[in-house]
Amino acid sequence: MNPRKELGHSAALGRAFHVDVFEGDRPAFAVVMIGGSGVTPDEYERRAACVDPRFSGALARLEREARFTFVFVCGPADGLFGRVAADPEAQAGWIEHVATEVLPIVGGLPVYLAAHSGGAALALGGAHELDAVFGAGALGADALPRDLEIPAAWADPCVTLVYNRGDGVFARYLEVVRRLEQDHVVRCLRKLEGGHALVDYLDNESFGGLVRRAARIAGGRTPA
Repeated sequence: MNPRKELGHSAALGRAFHVDVFEGDRPAFAVVMIGGSGVTPDEYERRAACVDPRFSGALARLEREARFTFVFVCGPADGLFGRVAADPEAQAGWIEHVATEVLPIVGGLPVYLAAHSGGAALALGGAHELDAVFGAGALGADALPRDLEIPAAWADPCVTLVYNRGDGVFARYLEVVRRLEQDHVVRCLRKLEGGHALVDYLDNESFGGLVRRAARIAGGRTPA
């Protein structure tokens, strides 16, 4: 895959932003992943200077199995995670950012929307309902929306949630996850060892599992 850093100024958010793009050969779909919270302003700026190295090993394996482009959106450092659920203006701004400033980077490819940790609040708070998105999944989902709904057009009618056995976030959202499971809105997988860190989900192939699921769903889509 060909990695590059995309830098820009977001009119929707009123600030600079950056994403990491790993472009595949003749991609059939894209996986766009929103990172978690806990990124300070200084850390956000530091990450703008280089492509995130954490994905290189997993993507090197996955590109032998599927033709896709991967985009990683660094979790914002402006406290948006805590505002988006209760502030309609903040939510609308974030959705506009994804629709008009992030998704165009993949050039019209169908998109599987993924998240890690608090990124679930941003991925599943309305951005998952954009027309380009055909499915979604989250690793160690934090701030999981309690009123989550699935677009009727999705080929896969559930969001896939993956929690490592040692991920302490799971206990906080057990009640919400079980209710969403009963409503057939999510499927929850909790089988592998590891904690909440993104590298744990990369090392135990949970990230790879989401990409492979996206590839299976994308392969079954009817062309527009």
